[in-house]
Amino acid sequence: MNAKFQNRLPPENINVSKTNPLLELIALFIGFLLVVAGVTLVLYLAGGVLARQMPFAWEDKLAALVFDQKKADATIDARSAALQKIADRLAQGLELPAGLHFTVRYVDDATVNAFATLGGRIFVHKGLINRLSSENALAMVIAHEMGHVLHRDPADALGGRLAIALVLNVFSSAIGTDALEGMIGTTSNLTLLSFSREAEHQADALGIALVARLYGHLGGAQQVFNELAAYEGKHALLAAPELLSTHPDSLRRAAFVTQESERLGLSATGALTELPAALRPDKE
Repeated sequence: MNAKFQNRLPPENINVSKTNPLLELIALFIGFLLVVAGVTLVLYLAGGVLARQMPFAWEDKLAALVFDQKKADATIDARSAALQKIADRLAQGLELPAGLHFTVRYVDDATVNAFATLGGRIFVHKGLINRLSSENALAMVIAHEMGHVLHRDPADALGGRLAIALVLNVFSSAIGTDALEGMIGTTSNLTLLSFSREAEHQADALGIALVARLYGHLGGAQQVFNELAAYEGKHALLAAPELLSTHPDSLRRAAFVTQESERLGLSATGALTELPAALRPDKE
């Protein structure tokens, strides 16, 4: 028989992949995650841009539905009024956008925290106030949160997460509904504290400017960040590396106060004003 017409056996391993199947699967999975991350980022940014266009009057109405349903409490109301007076003094002379007004409230909770949310609502916890020794330091806290409101950070964060939740709802009504309820169902989630480090830095800069204008110096402003650094030092889980944190390093923020005082030609120290009587720890 002519050799060229012979039926030869195929080469061995002809159907065997030259690469490791597990590595191929891992590569596909990583590629999928990158695509999901990219789409998520685009949706988040787009939702934030749209939310920033919402008039403050609309934002205020939404915030009223979520945050203004509270029982009367004479002590908390008195402390909220003391906080409100500081905010009103800080806001004097500011050209606020139409529909925006700041509302500051006292939270009777030992958590060392303060946050800004929709509609110009600012909440300051007892735990943070009790660590501050002057009205100047407390004013820095409030002014920082006012900066978040003016920069539309709460609306930006809410819009981004809402956009993602709505898209999740398209693929899975159960997942999407859970995501929406998670944001809107609880105050702690709706506050959306995870602003970017750049947003925190900008809020610090505006807060410093407002405090400097009110008191003529920056005395007391550094205490806020020194106290946060001390608190984080005692609670190791809160002291994440700056690269992994949404907030800039607290000691760097304290140093920024000094830098700004030099830039503005103002003293980083000065006569401190006592905390309002209603907010002093001995009133507990």
